[in-house]
Amino acid sequence: MRVQPIRRLVVALATAGALLSALAPVTSGTIAERESGTFTDAFSYPCGADIVDVTGSGTFNFMARLGKNKDDDAFFGHNRYDGRETHVRRSDGATFHLEYAGTFQEGRATRVSGSVFEFSAVDAFRIRVTDEDGNLLMFDRGSIRAVIHFDTLGDDEVGGEFVALIHEKFNGPHPLAVTEFCDLFD
Repeated sequence: MRVQPIRRLVVALATAGALLSALAPVTSGTIAERESGTFTDAFSYPCGADIVDVTGSGTFNFMARLGKNKDDDAFFGHNRYDGRETHVRRSDGATFHLEYAGTFQEGRATRVSGSVFEFSAVDAFRIRVTDEDGNLLMFDRGSIRAVIHFDTLGDDEVGGEFVALIHEKFNGPHPLAVTEFCDLFD
């Protein structure tokens, strides 16, 4: 199955928020955790016989809200994020830039069984792709609504384990959903 670039980016951002939430202890009150800061990233991916190197940085503002009553072991994440990546093809130095900003919000959770919940979430974002001269190559915006099953592990701590993607719906123009990053060099 081909994984589209937009889905890789959104899943990476949502996963980063979940990993951040697993690092801090729960405090008293409705807000279980707040954290903001900056991040950097570097990775590579293949483009045919070539390799593309990526460097990036950005900011985030994450909050986890404690569930109520019988669902007090569910935590609802909210993350505002933005960043910029530079993609450079090794063979010829061809470059494009990807700038993004968005808000991820978990809004509802229903217990499936034990410590497994069905969460609904919305990730609303915009992504601009420009060439090395700043010319706009692609603009992607809108939202992705998702329903997932997530095991909170029943330990009253933020974090847990992803179980399954149940449903997702793309809203808005998402040209990156059908475009491979390698095609942006042509």
